[in-house]
Amino acid sequence: MDKKIINIKDMEFIKLQDKNINMLFSTAKNNVSFKIGSNELYNHLDDLKEDLNLKDFKFLEQIHGNKIYNIDKDFGLDIKKGDGLYTKRKSIAIGVFTADCVPVILYDNKNNIISAVHSGWKGTFEEISGKAVDIFIKNGSNPSNIKVIIGPHICSKCYEVSEELIEKFKSKDIFNNFKIHEGRFLNLENCVKSQLLYRGIKEENIISLKICTLCEKNIKLHSYRKDKENSGRLISFIYMN
Repeated sequence: MDKKIINIKDMEFIKLQDKNINMLFSTAKNNVSFKIGSNELYNHLDDLKEDLNLKDFKFLEQIHGNKIYNIDKDFGLDIKKGDGLYTKRKSIAIGVFTADCVPVILYDNKNNIISAVHSGWKGTFEEISGKAVDIFIKNGSNPSNIKVIIGPHICSKCYEVSEELIEKFKSKDIFNNFKIHEGRFLNLENCVKSQLLYRGIKEENIISLKICTLCEKNIKLHSYRKDKENSGRLISFIYMN
């Protein structure tokens, strides 16, 4: 898989490519933000559509749940409320916005299906990534062919939560395949991996960028824990040529 840093206008991205599948994860270089509702969001998306020769760019009003939309059927002109998208259409980008939550990108380039998922703690607990795998399987994918990229998110050393939340995750058997906490520090990445492995995804087909939005020193990123309401948003998106 090819991985490199690219720049589009004033935007910087970590780009991964696997045959006809393209996955881009923004940084906060030049203070670029993709906060929904802002004028700059639409300006940035227009620039991306032009530069990448995309027909459209679909996104959601994220609500920290596990609702996933098929943009080939469910999308009109209005912006849907949910936290995941999938499509079989080419030259259509689908993306999610994060600032500590986990962006999860899934694809099967043998069955030509892609998905972008926003997985905060609530969506993670409700198994939104696993639900995306279920959708792929219903659409003809073999789990052994599904690949997953986990983008920049808050790491387990930085994500301190309540004891009640730790117990909530521990009470669900599906999350017991990995060590999911150290004291009150929750490992969202391992919680995501657990639900993927449970559904037959090969461990070698799950790739994490291993970049923490809070403690990463070499790449500028947005973090809600660091900047609260002043935090910008990163975008993680995927499209097929």
